[in-house]
Amino acid sequence: MREKHKFYYYGNYDFINIREYYVGEEALQLRGVLKLISPFEHEITEDWVAFEHLLDYSFYSILEIDPSERIILFCPPYNLLSRDKIEKVTEVLFET
Repeated sequence: MREKHKFYYYGNYDFINIREYYVGEEALQLRGVLKLISPFEHEITEDWVAFEHLLDYSFYSILEIDPSERIILFCPPYNLLSRDKIEKVTEVLFET
């Protein structure tokens, strides 16, 4: 059985000028220096910049695919997302 990937997302403190975002194992290794940020609040995306970083990490580092060359299926939970949230997810996924 394939091991599930855990996503760790850390945002950078202002005084560190190395890189703005770290995701995955890199973020986990720097957890003592950086601040944990979750793009989700109550299972709903609230931080769209962080969400985009998670998607990039997922596609390019974990799946090792170019999402522009693949079909993406997005199925929001029934009655969990408002129309504006669904439109924002669509924008993030499909606009370059």
